Amino acid sequence: MSVIKLKGFVLKEFNAGETGKRIVVFTNEMGKITLRVNGGKNAKSKYLAATQLFCYSEFVAYEGNGFLSVTQSDVIESFYSLRQDIAKLSYCSYILELVEKTSLEGIKDDRLVELLFRTLSLIAKTDYSVLLAVSVFEIKYLQLMGFLGEIDICACCGKELNHGGVYFTSQMGSICNACKKEMFGGKEILSGTRLAIKHVISSDGKSMFSFNVSKMVEKELKEILEEYILEHISQKFQTLEFAKNCSLEE
Repeated sequence: MSVIKLKGFVLKEFNAGETGKRIVVFTNEMGKITLRVNGGKNAKSKYLAATQLFCYSEFVAYEGNGFLSVTQSDVIESFYSLRQDIAKLSYCSYILELVEKTSLEGIKDDRLVELLFRTLSLIAKTDYSVLLAVSVFEIKYLQLMGFLGEIDICACCGKELNHGGVYFTSQMGSICNACKKEMFGGKEILSGTRLAIKHVISSDGKSMFSFNVSKMVEKELKEILEEYILEHISQKFQTLEFAKNCSLEE
């Protein structure tokens, strides 16, 4: 039996037995893992605060009988204010569902931990556009997962797209006009959309969010990213469908 210390985001929680629960956590040390929390459903549980959805917490766990069981937990950041705004809550729930369903078990990625922390902090603590923050997260996450490349290079022929129109398809990403005509079709995207994607792909840390866009660009980003994620991840997200019914979208 071994004891380990972990820090990470609680992505999902579900019942395990009459009083226990399990949590899916994306950790700094081990990537995505599942932890068993004995008595975690009890309202008086000492683990309750640190094992709730959204929490970035520190855990002590022991490994035995094929499970990692929590023996100590402390909240580092709860992002409590998300629970006071249904639109923020629903879109951040979508972010967690996206990571929980698509990240690989046991693959460490410090960049994703930082991306989650910055995105949730920005949405929870500022008036930055929630829709734009979610789009920035999606772009960077797709890049980290290897699903999205440079916006200024045609994904089909490799031609640089520094001049002229850029077309975007859910299958390929950005393509040139010639490839659009020959094979793929695609929608010409606004220059602001192109610049926003380029900025996020080429940035890290706080600078990823250091811009604003028009409502037209915000709407186009949301639409093309939703189609792109559906194409490459092949599943819909219930939390996103709920979020789209909130008051942020017209």
